[in-house]
Amino acid sequence: MKVIIEGKPAAPAPQVKTVCIDEDSSGQRVDNFLMRHLKGVPKTHIYRLIRSGEVRVNKGRVGADTRLNEGDLVRLPPVRISERVAEKAQAM
Repeated sequence: MKVIIEGKPAAPAPQVKTVCIDEDSSGQRVDNFLMRHLKGVPKTHIYRLIRSGEVRVNKGRVGADTRLNEGDLVRLPPVRISERVAEKAQAM
């Protein structure tokens, strides 16, 4: 068995998040909202998440052109991003 004494700790597994839409995000399309919240994830992957039903608004499936209203609950699926993009996001 190989034991590594030092090194980078393993990144925590991504988890499902639920986001409540505030006044600033009200009226925005779901796809644009996801691009803002899932930085570093390619557009094609975001659209695939929407089409597959992993992104939900108020527990229901939505299309990319669905407009968000204040108070809506958006389910953000677990998405992995590269370490370099994650480091840039933490630096901001």
